[in-house]
Amino acid sequence: MKKYSRFETVFMILLVLLISCCSKTDRDEAKLQYNAQASNSNRQAVIGDLYYLASLAKDFYKKPINNNGGGNSWSSNVDNVGNWLGFEYNTSTKKLSSENGTFELSINRDVLTIVGTGTEKGGDSTNNVKATITIKGATSRPEIKVNN
Repeated sequence: MKKYSRFETVFMILLVLLISCCSKTDRDEAKLQYNAQASNSNRQAVIGDLYYLASLAKDFYKKPINNNGGGNSWSSNVDNVGNWLGFEYNTSTKKLSSENGTFELSINRDVLTIVGTGTEKGGDSTNNVKATITIKGATSRPEIKVNN
């Protein structure tokens, strides 16, 4: 059995420590990459849902009132819009939900705003992914803003 010198023993210990630190760093980096990908994927899904909801909302806006539409106005009632949009609309919270997150509706004159909050942490790693879409009457294109 070979005896190792003090230098060789210290060198082996340092080598083992270096390898274990590197593997921990790689695991941490992989976890950060996974979280960033999950966040980005959820953000894209929320934005997709927002565009889909905006499309349905425009249909509501253009439908005559006697066909349960808005009659070229958002002023009827936010609950009417929410029920038209479907998903799982809750009249007490004014929110819809999907597997990607929750979507809160609000109306101010002729502007419908839908705020989507995702299920994953956003870019700040504290708050969930969030995006907002606004629809101004029937003539404008929906405008989207990514909040997190």
